[in-house]
Amino acid sequence: MKLAITAKEVSLGSETDPHFGRARKFILLDTDTGQFTAHDNA
Repeated sequence: MKLAITAKEVSLGSETDPHFGRARKFILLDTDTGQFTAHDNA
């Protein structure tokens, strides 16, 4: 399964951003492999 998580920094340990549409970053996490990528919200 793939999840999109809001984040304030580029890390899985980062604090989540409570504003989905205005989040600084999005982390896309693949729960099957444990791999993730971080993307700016531009």
